[in-house]
Amino acid sequence: MIIRKKKLVVLHFLPVEKYPPVMNFINTASEQEELQITVITTSSKQGDWFSNSKCKIYRIGFGLERRLERGATYFLFQLISVFRLVLMKPDVIFYYETLSSLPVWLYSKVRRHFRLFIHYHEYVSPAEKKSMSGYARFLQNKEQSILVDAEWISQTNEDRCELFYNDFPFLSKAQLRQLPNYPPQSWIHKGNASVSIPSESLRIVYVGAVGLNTMYLREFADWVVSMKGKVIWDLYSDYYSPEVQSFFNRLKSDFIHLRQGVEYYNLPQVLSSYQVGVVLYKGHIPNFIFNVPNKIVEYLMCGLQVWYPRQMKSVSDFKEKHTWAQLEPVDFHEDLTRMVDLKSNRNYTQEDLIELSAEASLTSILDVMKQ
Repeated sequence: MIIRKKKLVVLHFLPVEKYPPVMNFINTASEQEELQITVITTSSKQGDWFSNSKCKIYRIGFGLERRLERGATYFLFQLISVFRLVLMKPDVIFYYETLSSLPVWLYSKVRRHFRLFIHYHEYVSPAEKKSMSGYARFLQNKEQSILVDAEWISQTNEDRCELFYNDFPFLSKAQLRQLPNYPPQSWIHKGNASVSIPSESLRIVYVGAVGLNTMYLREFADWVVSMKGKVIWDLYSDYYSPEVQSFFNRLKSDFIHLRQGVEYYNLPQVLSSYQVGVVLYKGHIPNFIFNVPNKIVEYLMCGLQVWYPRQMKSVSDFKEKHTWAQLEPVDFHEDLTRMVDLKSNRNYTQEDLIELSAEASLTSILDVMKQ
């Protein structure tokens, strides 16, 4: 018997290459025989390297770096996305973040017969929303009218779900789901395949965006310098602001290295040469307090011990649930020397790691989409 595939359209305004959870969703969903997937996103001048032979990816616009290009991309994304939705008549629409919501709002005016799924990478508080641009507030206003029709609205953890529900009490709690951002299962083999390079120094890595004001960058860098070679710290990022570069140039440390970002699916081979992965968020807004950053699970999946700021409540909750995880809360205002002698304990099984894979976390949403 031939089963008609459900047509699923995924809308993600920002280039998917910058969002591993979206790439992981596309790759995992594309393996579902019941789904026919189309992705609508924007193009990036850094390169549209992600692809999947089992789904169609439409890339719209001219980039987001310059104001004129950004404006044209905003307009074309809305226009072409609505055109594609009208043409395809999808059974299921799945959009990420408020930035991707306007085409769905417009499409809902001409066709109501579709199932709506929404996911938010970040939690944005009411106070933050008030300080956003007029365009962002316009999108938020329009989005509110379609939230009530959504079958699935997900945040990355339970804390964020509660915060979101408090912001939108007209929603049903049954609509709100948790959808954590985990790396693919293949990282288990790749990340643990190579053994850390023997070294008298403790090798620490940080991967991701870098900022002086919202991260313990200064505090941690000063400590690394004070260790005089007992600790080596490598940072991998796609962009270092002039302020960040100036700060590290003034340090002139042979023990800190600013390295170019690595494509997401090549990260396991890089991470596995370190002993510790570090997270440095100060928690200046709720989003960074009630947050288990992608990089934490990526570090764990590759066998690293993880140091994180103790004020990150959701990470501490995660640690209580996954007692095997090598997670160490840190006060970055204190001397971290004691951490150097902290023994790594790889007391976990492959099943523990599989539980933290994208394939495992995405089972729930894909099962609902296929109904």
